[in-house]
Amino acid sequence: MRCRPLPSRDRVVTEPPTTPPPDTPPERPAWLQSSPTADAFDLGDDDGAPADEFERLAASMAVVTPANPPPPPPPPGQPGQPGPAEWTPPGPAMWQPPGSSRPFEPLRGLTTWLTIMFGVCALGAVGALVANLRLSTTWSEIHDGSEITGSFAEVEALAGLESTANLLIVFVALFTFATGVVFTIWLVRARANASALGGQPGLAPGWAIGACLAPCLNAFMPQFVVGDIWRHSQPARRRRLSRVITWGVLWTLTALMAFSARGAEPDESDMNFFDQGGFIDSYTSARSLTTNWLVLYVFAAAACAVVVRSLSAMQHERHDELHPDADVITPG
Repeated sequence: MRCRPLPSRDRVVTEPPTTPPPDTPPERPAWLQSSPTADAFDLGDDDGAPADEFERLAASMAVVTPANPPPPPPPPGQPGQPGPAEWTPPGPAMWQPPGSSRPFEPLRGLTTWLTIMFGVCALGAVGALVANLRLSTTWSEIHDGSEITGSFAEVEALAGLESTANLLIVFVALFTFATGVVFTIWLVRARANASALGGQPGLAPGWAIGACLAPCLNAFMPQFVVGDIWRHSQPARRRRLSRVITWGVLWTLTALMAFSARGAEPDESDMNFFDQGGFIDSYTSARSLTTNWLVLYVFAAAACAVVVRSLSAMQHERHDELHPDADVITPG
């Protein structure tokens, strides 16, 4: 009880005791005020003690969302956060022109093998040519144009020379087939290289196989495929098609002459003891045609080897001009 100065003479005013205000319960959160659950569980009495305890528990369990959440971390590879390291192959990158489906492949290995195989074919043809010339000389000595006048020993020697010449011709034919398979592989890669170097050959890639392996077509079609690749593989120092044309003419003549010689070869059943003139003429014609096709074959094999080496050198030169520092894939 306090006393304050009297406003007037000796008058004493006594103030009533001040009653402290009752404890005010804490304000409920907005989400809890609008929730019917809070009213349903409001089990407190007039003082609100249990309700206050429930509200504090609910407020502590509430998830508080900050007003301004932090920005998400940047994706890997952007400034501010390092990204995963990318693997790079060792050595310089292999060059591949835009739009090409296959990279450039070197032809030096196949070119070397083809040069050797064409040389073996030419040597075999030379051996068969020598045997055929000896056969023709011996044959001309044992007949007079109308009948065979040689002795039995001379006829036996003629048969031996004929067997030798035929064996050499069979060897040339088989080795030519093997060379043709390797040549087809080389031609397919040369066709792919022409596209990889930016050229657009007119003939489809399938012609590189069909032109070499299809019967009859392989007598004249390979030179057209090679010529198409030649035109689209030209480096800065251009080369004419004269080598391809020369080889194409020689190869076509060789094929035609070989077919003619094979058709002119007489059979033993054509031998007539009473009329030997027809057999002599057929056999002499067959020997002449065989000599001609063997000579043409030697020149055609040499010309084809020159074309293969020239086209391979052109493509490598073109590749070095476009990208001198690039590596190429060596076929394994």
